[in-house]
Formats: sequence, structure tokens, C-alpha cells
Amino acid sequence: MNKRLDNKVILLVDDEPELRSAIAFELESEGALVTEAGSGKEALKEIENKAFHLVLSDVRMPNGDGVFLLDNIKRLNPDTPVVMFITGYSDIPSDEVYNKGCCAILSKPFEVENLIIKMVRALKTPPDSWLEKLDRVKVDFNIEIQCQSLGEAIRAKTLNVSKGGMFVAESSKFPRVDDTIQFRIFQSPNDLILTGKAIVRWTRSVQRENLPTGYGIEFYDLDKDTIDAFTTVILELKNKIPYIAIK
Repeated sequence: MNKRLDNKVILLVDDEPELRSAIAFELESEGALVTEAGSGKEALKEIENKAFHLVLSDVRMPNGDGVFLLDNIKRLNPDTPVVMFITGYSDIPSDEVYNKGCCAILSKPFEVENLIIKMVRALKTPPDSWLEKLDRVKVDFNIEIQCQSLGEAIRAKTLNVSKGGMFVAESSKFPRVDDTIQFRIFQSPNDLILTGKAIVRWTRSVQRENLPTGYGIEFYDLDKDTIDAFTTVILELKNKIPYIAIK
């Protein structure tokens, strides 16, 4: 029977040896081939000498934290998926982490099953990841967006869509983090470009520096009938854009 992480080469980075060993045991039980590192700088040496399918990293670590590691991973190989742990007092907002290319965030303590599910999803590439069904069926929030042609809108960033999700500009009505969104994007009232569901990953209800208010959503369960043109545009740009744009 195939295991969920069968033969996936994983780099696990955490400065707590006992926690690191416990997580490694769980990943290996799912078939993963795990290399451990105790800091961002130690992990970077591993990455420079070996190819990994996925990197799991803590954020707060001495001798090179998770943000240092993420920045360098994306410099060396933009396509490497990264799942980052955060504590309750992370030094970096979630929107910045997703904008830097992180594809999933967990808070300690976390459930191992949830970790495995996020890793399996992180290892999928579009359009497979976009077609994945949500565990939840309840829709908390509905949005409709009208824009110019999809390719032009994305390139001009009037519709800031990326391979993981989308930034939605908003000034008054905000969903909550982890709400399920049903969205529809139109080029004209009768010309539907894309429709599907997504999960809210972060919200920004107060403008910060030069960043407008809004929220970031991660795509799930996109409509098969509307994703062909979308897939072409996104895959052309995937190395140049974040997982979920910050604005």
C-alpha cells in the first residue's frame, strides 16, 4: 500500500531536537526520506548539496531563522514548496510569509494529521492543487469580481492572482481567517472567467505602510470548465509571483 509521502525527500528544520525527532518519526512512517537540520544556516548547507521535494521549517531559530531560510530557498529554487511552522508570537505577519513563497503555515502545537495533509497538498502542482475538494462544504462568504481580460489583468496586477491564491482588495466587509469563500470572476456581466472555492488565509483590515486593506485566499475546488486559460497564464508566471500576493 502506498504511503502518503512515499519516497518524498524532506528537509526538517527545527532547533528543538526532541520535537524534530518526533516529527521525523511521523513523516518517515508515511514513507518520507527525512534529513534534519537545527538552524536555517545548517539547512541551507543541506539545500546547496541535495535536492528536496519539500522543506518544513520553524520560524524562530538561532543561527538563521525560518525567514532567512525561506528567502534563500526561493533565491536558489523558486519551485521548492515550503511549509513553515509559526509560534503564537511570530515575528512576521502571515501575509508577508505567503508573499515570500511559503505555501502553508501551522501554529504550534499542531495535529500530525493536519501537518501531513498540508504537506501532501504542498507537493501537488497546479492545476491538481486547484481541483482538490474542500473538507468543509459550508460557504461562509461570497464575492464577485469584474476585471479586464484575465491575462492583462494579472500582468497589470489589477487582479493579483498567483499559483496559490489571490489578493482581494476590500475596505469594509471582511471574512475571517479560515472562512470558506465562493468566488466568481467576470470579464463582463455575461463572460465568466473563473469560479471556485477558496480558504481565507489572512486578513488586513487596517492599512499597513503602503499595503492596502484586503485579504488573501488560497484556491481549492476551482471549476474545471473555467480554469484552462487561467492555468496557462499562471504557469507562465509561476516563478515570478508569490504563493499568495501581499497586495
